[in-house]
Amino acid sequence: MLEIKRGRARRLNLIIAWCLVAATAVAVYILVAPVWPWWRYQLTRPKQMTQEAARAAIDRVKLPTNDDKFPNQLFIPKIGVHASISSALTERVGLNEGVWRLPVSATPAGPGRVVITGHRFKYLPPNNTTFYLLDKLEAHDIIGIIWQGQKYYYAVVSRRIVAADDMSVLAPTADRRLTLFTCDPLFSEEHRLIIEAEPIIW
Repeated sequence: MLEIKRGRARRLNLIIAWCLVAATAVAVYILVAPVWPWWRYQLTRPKQMTQEAARAAIDRVKLPTNDDKFPNQLFIPKIGVHASISSALTERVGLNEGVWRLPVSATPAGPGRVVITGHRFKYLPPNNTTFYLLDKLEAHDIIGIIWQGQKYYYAVVSRRIVAADDMSVLAPTADRRLTLFTCDPLFSEEHRLIIEAEPIIW
């Protein structure tokens, strides 16, 4: 009889221990889940460029002098992009003029998110007006913009692929940011390839 009672006590203790483990796991999940996306972003986010590295990178870009005919231009030296930036009201017109800054987004001169899109494929590569090689960009690659006679420089911080109907790319931000997007994979509109960049000097 004593052995039976001891056996029951051990089983009860085991059940209580497992309940405590489960309760602890649930508590940790409740505490960590809300901050996990931010934490993961901070862990995977590339280290910010030093001022010296930023200046050296900018010197290598060598944006041309202002062009009165095309006052707004986008440059991505690594992938050979040099396109005029259209601010047309419609995508169809804007993309026919080069790359298109969505009118609902900010401009490089002000705070907020600048959103620019371009065709992934329109002409046989190499072509300097399409985002054919946008997937080749990596952290710290430099993007240059001439906007209304002023030069702006950005460094890539992330690259991701989202669903074609994901509108988060248009979400406004309080900080200055540049977002480029195009279709993915090549010859398909199934997804969107998103490049996020942050200003490196102002």
